[in-house]
Amino acid sequence: MKCEIIRDLLPSYIEGLTSEESNQSIEDHLKTCPKCKKYFEEMQASITAPEIDAASKAEIQPFKKLKKKTWRAIGVTVIICALVFGGVTYYYNHGWIPSSEDVNMTCEKVGDVVTLSFYNKDKNVTMTAYLDYSTKDGSEQITLNARHANPFKKSMRQGAYYGYTFIDDSIVYNEDGSKRKLTDEDILVIKYKDKDVKIKIKDLADGKL
Repeated sequence: MKCEIIRDLLPSYIEGLTSEESNQSIEDHLKTCPKCKKYFEEMQASITAPEIDAASKAEIQPFKKLKKKTWRAIGVTVIICALVFGGVTYYYNHGWIPSSEDVNMTCEKVGDVVTLSFYNKDKNVTMTAYLDYSTKDGSEQITLNARHANPFKKSMRQGAYYGYTFIDDSIVYNEDGSKRKLTDEDILVIKYKDKDVKIKIKDLADGKL
């Protein structure tokens, strides 16, 4: 074979991809052609990776251990951060129905508007109130909800509020603007964890509890 053909076949020969017949032809040519033999040796040296001796392995091993420790430390740190973040989020977002003894309730009348205010005795707890019209007896029910005040979020109001606009001592405006004649059956229920407090709505007309 010509030298050009042999040199084209050498990469495949080195990787063991040539046939037995081609191998024999290449090896016979390398025995008689110093230039192709030198070309073959240079190519083989560039393709074959040098083996790592025992001393080099001993030097590399500590770095491998350090890398494993680093990744392990990163993993532990990520898990701890996730747990802390989850715990903090749950602590500040988890609400509960407070007991009556933990809440200060006041009543105030300004003009025709009577407002009930609910404040938790713990200043680090904020309050909200949810109105439920779907009670079985047809009464209005306020369910209070307390949660820890988040120091990273400024709240405009710490307490919960609910109010009525009185036209006179026995008539109020509904939320849709219509008027409602109050009777003794119109009850406001304030739901606490330990008990329910019932108030006749018309008794709030003077702004007193």
